[in-house]
Amino acid sequence: ELALSLSPPSPSPIYHSSLFFFPLNSLIFKMSLKATILILGLVWSFQAALGIRFVIDREECFSHKAEYEGDTLHVSFVVIKSDSQWHFNEDGVDLVIHGPTGEQVHDFREQISAKHDFVVQKKGVYRFCFTNKSPYHETIDFDVQLGHFAYYDQHAKDEHFTPLMEQISKLEEALYNIQFEQHWLEAQTDRQAIVNENMSKRAVHKALFESFALIGASVLQVYLLRRFSRDHHHPPEPLDFFIWTVEDVGSWLEEINLGSYRLIFKENGINGEYLESMSVFTTEQILHFIRRHHMKWGDFITLCKELRRIKVACLKGEQRVRRPWWAPSCLSVVFVKAAKRNRQSRVVSLKLES
Repeated sequence: ELALSLSPPSPSPIYHSSLFFFPLNSLIFKMSLKATILILGLVWSFQAALGIRFVIDREECFSHKAEYEGDTLHVSFVVIKSDSQWHFNEDGVDLVIHGPTGEQVHDFREQISAKHDFVVQKKGVYRFCFTNKSPYHETIDFDVQLGHFAYYDQHAKDEHFTPLMEQISKLEEALYNIQFEQHWLEAQTDRQAIVNENMSKRAVHKALFESFALIGASVLQVYLLRRFSRDHHHPPEPLDFFIWTVEDVGSWLEEINLGSYRLIFKENGINGEYLESMSVFTTEQILHFIRRHHMKWGDFITLCKELRRIKVACLKGEQRVRRPWWAPSCLSVVFVKAAKRNRQSRVVSLKLES
């Protein structure tokens, strides 16, 4: 608990500056020595405003002494900032004002900023207790000012001197009110600046987090798509023809190309001698071609099907056979010239190119 009291301080600069609003230089020469001493005593008796900025954890109390009854006590506070950078507390603080005998004069509940004026009913020490309900430390700007309006009717003998003293006192009160308002506005400006800075930082951090999250999601999506494609679309494994023998290739070609066409040959009246002459390429030539081009299993099967199609076209007597669009690139355009003699067809040229 902190106890602060204001004893009569040295004259504040604001009171000195207030004297320049009146032509006091000419008035002092016209007034008597008693009036001059009275004005200086009036200025000396003015009390300055108390402004303090502190960090509150749970509860802090301040005290201020009111010397006269009927004075006006001005109180204001602003919660400047909270120690948490990510969770700016908007609950505010509680302020309870107690009188000299312990009675409650006024209270504020969960306020971020507030101003209050009240008239001192009893002279003595007034207590101002702040309570912080949030789990974070908060910085509070607290301002209290006691306005004393003095009348000096008993000292003024001239009827024109009393209004002058009243105007000076009112001017002092007005200047202090301006200073009080400026201090409160300054504290509000500091609070808004801190709020804007915290919001800007959080916006930048949020934008960076969203950017990194988007990049991570894109990378993960590409990885999953590639893995999905790799798992569901396995490329055909290349056929290892280097371990195949000539007999294996010959048996395969015999089964694929010639075995299923014996019936076709017989139906078209082709004799058995022509069956051997249909083998334009030898087994060794086909195996050498496969090894030289490192053909895959699918290309080899397609090649066998193409050879079968060519032979069927020759048997049917077609004049020209072209490579279809689905055939591998190792097959070039095949030209077949058929010459019918005794219902027999003979292949004139058949060429395989890379």
